[in-house]
Amino acid sequence: MLDAYKNVIVSFAHSDKRDVPLDERTDSANSQHVDTYVAIHGNAYGTSWNDAGGIETYVYPTRPKEAVELAQKIQKQLVMLTGLRNRGVKTANFHVLRETYMTAVLCECGFMTNKEELALMRSDAYRRKCAEAIVKGIAEQYHLVKKQ
Repeated sequence: MLDAYKNVIVSFAHSDKRDVPLDERTDSANSQHVDTYVAIHGNAYGTSWNDAGGIETYVYPTRPKEAVELAQKIQKQLVMLTGLRNRGVKTANFHVLRETYMTAVLCECGFMTNKEELALMRSDAYRRKCAEAIVKGIAEQYHLVKKQ
């Protein structure tokens, strides 16, 4: 989706074949000198089913204004396209936010401990909505232009 825009190269830090350790993900992004790092996750609250739910996007506490602006734009799009509760943009000391040298955000696209949201996250249609929302937020932040 993001590769539909001019001057954009997409690189994936994760693999379908194995769970890539966090330090490998951030080391790869840093060595490639990427401009922006977006981590896409499923949230959890506790270890049993519960009603915690919604979308939240994280930045590292000391990141520049650009990271916060990107997170806000992505958060807005995720909430608008998914219809889930807006839990806001927050700060956290997560590895993928702390150890990256570039603008970095982490998107929590729902709760795996919420039966309804887990069912959504397992669906291709919902994952596509999340991807579209994230792409829209990135495109808005960086004023990207679609290829002809």
